[in-house]
Amino acid sequence: MSEDRVWLTNQKGVQIFKLTQNHLKDALALMRDSYYTDEPVSKGLRLQECPGAIDDLEQLTIETFKDGSSLVALYEGKVVGASFNKVQTRSKPGEETYFEHFRDFKCKTDTAKENMNVMIQIDAKIDTFAHYQVDVLLELMFLGVSRQFRGLGVGRLLTEATCLLAKSQQIPLVTAIFSSNFSQAIGKSLQWSELCTIPLKEGEEGKGAKT
Repeated sequence: MSEDRVWLTNQKGVQIFKLTQNHLKDALALMRDSYYTDEPVSKGLRLQECPGAIDDLEQLTIETFKDGSSLVALYEGKVVGASFNKVQTRSKPGEETYFEHFRDFKCKTDTAKENMNVMIQIDAKIDTFAHYQVDVLLELMFLGVSRQFRGLGVGRLLTEATCLLAKSQQIPLVTAIFSSNFSQAIGKSLQWSELCTIPLKEGEEGKGAKT
């Protein structure tokens, strides 16, 4: 499959491509500038005050990139958004999930471990694999949009394209933990099913919704 394929575009000129090594550096920089600073859980945990935690989570995004299922949004040739999409497989009984393993063996900072714990807590609320009777799914793990280019429909386009990519890879299900009002609005507009909600702690805005 061509890496130059345009998965989706909109009338404002935003184009979605599969994330490759060519754009990885810019996508990681965008996450540092616009995701870890603004995403509700990151803000609540004061991630910006712990550079080591951001380094830990960046390693998570790099590992996720290697799955070959992440996407990047370009506008006038510039990276303006990215979705880091993790291929998740059903764990065997007693086996750690991918996020649990990453927390226990890859995270060096307590703040990053707390961030992972939020994701793990929401995942534990409902067994998505059992609920939909699947053994593999694609999780839209981190959805980042550049502050300077919000309002162009970048987040929605990345979310729609993630579903198309999953279908092309014969992955039957796409899930996400939408923590902001903006991402939750995208899920609702695309008629995603809301499986559970968890109120975020004091200092964090909105709620975590597994969709």
